[in-house]
Amino acid sequence: MTLHISKLMFEPFYSDKYIGEHGKETEVKRMGYLSKLYVRLSLLWDEKGATAVEYGLIVALIALVIIVAVTAVGVNLRALFQRIADALLWNFLVFTLYYLHEH
Repeated sequence: MTLHISKLMFEPFYSDKYIGEHGKETEVKRMGYLSKLYVRLSLLWDEKGATAVEYGLIVALIALVIIVAVTAVGVNLRALFQRIADALLWNFLVFTLYYLHEH
């Protein structure tokens, strides 16, 4: 006895004609096929995984923006502190030379 998918899909599993032609065992097999089909289709349309991936991409993008911003600010801060250090050193040297010259 073979099962034809077209009959499985379009003929109601509860019809007397179907049960009479194929028997109760075939009806059980058919329900197994339909439940497997339902599970597969529900997995195809399941958006929970897609939502998690979307959130992951958003988090990755935010992290990238933060890294770029911190790097840019870090370079600017380094340059600022270097100018401050140079100015302090220069003032220290000038003050030291002036102090030594006066005393």
